[in-house]
Amino acid sequence: MRIEILGRYRRSARNRLLCVAVLVATAFGLPDVGDAGYAAIPLSECTGEELHGKKFYLTADLDCAAIGDSTPTGGLWFNRRSAKLDLNGFSVRNASRGVFCGKCKITGPGTIADSTSGIEGSNIRVSDVTLRDNEREGIRSVGKLRIENSLIENNGIGATGVKKVRITDSVITGNRMDGLFAVAYGGFNNPPVTCTKSRVKIKNSDIVGNNIGPQPEPWACDFSEVIGCADIRTCNRAPVIDAASSCDTSFSVDQVNSWGVCALD
Repeated sequence: MRIEILGRYRRSARNRLLCVAVLVATAFGLPDVGDAGYAAIPLSECTGEELHGKKFYLTADLDCAAIGDSTPTGGLWFNRRSAKLDLNGFSVRNASRGVFCGKCKITGPGTIADSTSGIEGSNIRVSDVTLRDNEREGIRSVGKLRIENSLIENNGIGATGVKKVRITDSVITGNRMDGLFAVAYGGFNNPPVTCTKSRVKIKNSDIVGNNIGPQPEPWACDFSEVIGCADIRTCNRAPVIDAASSCDTSFSVDQVNSWGVCALD
């Protein structure tokens, strides 16, 4: 009984301290502590090195040009299985990968731009983020992908997801190849090799005006011997698009035809 009571007391005291920390952070306009006491870590520069921690927030615009391709990541590299980044109104630019992570959540407002790839990871969620002018993908997940209230424009490919893809209240436009590519996984540094049954749901979003070219190698619109980019390109499962959303073109790699779900299919 004594051990149970002591355990309850300690948990209660810890919760009271956490509440105080959250109130202080709110009062001074800092990102909240949250996540069972993990303090948010400020970031003011690109290092290209592993970042150890769970929660981070930017305190300045980050220009990673000095690092360039000298490291595989070249931007912000989160080594934890799960990490959160608050862009806090700032930007990340001129990196080989703006953000490289496992499972991560990135919130804005903020911008990731002018890099080889904007965001790469295995399970990614972005909210209120602008991804533009990245050479390859604006965002690339080799697992689940969730995009909310975001703008993805003028990249090589707008967004790539392999398993479940959810896009809500967002715009994907003006990308040179696919707006959304939900087909395959070939590894972070390799072209796609496997046709997957991705589940794509799009709600209150516009995926239009993509596949405008040019198409650089090896990231051109070919998959094995099937060639064709579109606003939405999937394998053998049609994307689910609600009435409040729009797209111009769709393409099925498996059927080598459009899905008949977009305006110009």
